[in-house]
Amino acid sequence: MSILVRLPQLLIYGIISGSILALGGIGVSLTYSILGFSNFAHGDIMALGAYITLGLLGLFTALGVPNTPLGPLSFGG
Repeated sequence: MSILVRLPQLLIYGIISGSILALGGIGVSLTYSILGFSNFAHGDIMALGAYITLGLLGLFTALGVPNTPLGPLSFGG
């Protein structure tokens, strides 16, 4: 694969991964600033959500359900 094809994919993946980590960090810092102590279970809840999402995507893929229409539901409920 050419670097010109691979570079935009890597940049987008990096931005998405960084955004997810930034949201977790913002959540921990907001919890600390409001409550006065750090809630380390915040990261556990993020990990649980990631595992549930991964499991559901694997299940839907195995059943032949297209994952594209499910994307907006994961953001908006």
